Amino acid sequence: YLTGVCRDVTASINSKMDLEKRFRQQKGIHELGSYALGDVSLNEIMDKAVETAAQVFDVPLAKILQFVDSADELKLVSGTGWDGGLVGRASVGIDMDSQAGYTLTSSRPVIVADLTVESRFSGPALLRDHGVRSGMSVVIAGASDRPFGVFGIHERALRTFDEHDVDALISIANIVAQGARQHEANQRQRLILREMAHRSGNLLQVVASLASQTFRTHSDPATALQSFTSRLE
Repeated sequence: YLTGVCRDVTASINSKMDLEKRFRQQKGIHELGSYALGDVSLNEIMDKAVETAAQVFDVPLAKILQFVDSADELKLVSGTGWDGGLVGRASVGIDMDSQAGYTLTSSRPVIVADLTVESRFSGPALLRDHGVRSGMSVVIAGASDRPFGVFGIHERALRTFDEHDVDALISIANIVAQGARQHEANQRQRLILREMAHRSGNLLQVVASLASQTFRTHSDPATALQSFTSRLE
């Protein structure tokens, strides 16, 4: 006689797969954070962030939408998987009809189980044209009260995302937010330096003019120096 024992190992396999997924996400976040600390531009950080998100979540589409100066729409400034020519050109509205607009007004990250039956918003043409069914989106904080934009990942198949996935996406968005804040701080510093250089140049021109007016009318150096000092004061 032969005796066999059957055991359901589904839970064990799922647990192992979940751990592997979490490890992949944390590893990707760590590498992105280290990259962002280097001597790289904001555009390079954003491109690396969408590439990382697509890899760690195993999704075909990832994007960063940034507020334009008029603040009435969001521009697709970085992304992976989108049709050629859309990155840098496409935009979506900030009204409640779009997932991005809903995300901006929502108090928490947005998870979409199935865009075709979504009742909170219709989804912009950008998502529908790419056959998006599921996804997540979170706000990218800005240096001021206005957010920098929205970070989204999207899947063409039905997909379930959990709170661990949300936390990972928030971490990636926070790295982008920090890069944006640093970029803005650098821009302010360059502006201040340019203004200081401009004012210093003006001051030197005034001093040069005073010197010219003084020394061309005085033959005695001591008298000229006294006159120049009085004018400078």
